[in-house]
Amino acid sequence: MTKLAAFAFAAAMAVLPAAQATVIYDFSYTFQANPAHVTGSFSGERSGDLITNISGISVSIDGVALQGGLAAYGFAPGQGWVQGGAVASMDGWANNFLFVDPDEMGTADPDNRFYIVTNIPMAEAYMQVSALNQYLYDRPYFGWDWTLVERQQQDGTPVPQNPLPEPGSLALLGIGVAGAFAAQRRRSRRAR
Repeated sequence: MTKLAAFAFAAAMAVLPAAQATVIYDFSYTFQANPAHVTGSFSGERSGDLITNISGISVSIDGVALQGGLAAYGFAPGQGWVQGGAVASMDGWANNFLFVDPDEMGTADPDNRFYIVTNIPMAEAYMQVSALNQYLYDRPYFGWDWTLVERQQQDGTPVPQNPLPEPGSLALLGIGVAGAFAAQRRRSRRAR
């Protein structure tokens, strides 16, 4: 029974995901109402489709970078923009972020900002760059104009391409381990 337990433990450890690593992501969004192309990057931790703990943000519009050290905020209904609550999603349908100079956050109308929010009644994307006299707005926002790709881990090493196991695979492993335990238990009872 001890060998079987050791095998089951080793098999379970082999399929469990490794600890989350901070990864650098490149993103792009094309506004439809007033065509303009926003690109940039940020660091974050991925869990399934969602990226959280966003930092190290850079944003450009048609090749012109937003100035200032950008911070990430997330929109919470009833509370407004909350620092640290930003979420980006691989497919864009769960985006909830504001990238803005934190020094401007206390002002009524920050000069340089980019946000996409999908957790409100009508999802929207907005970009304001005062220096370029550009104010871009897509409402409703449609996620198909959003792309997000993993570039590299924070330390510069390539992102491992081992996908997380599907829930069905984990369920099959669990059923197999349970069956192995049951078979071993029956054999040990018969041997008595």
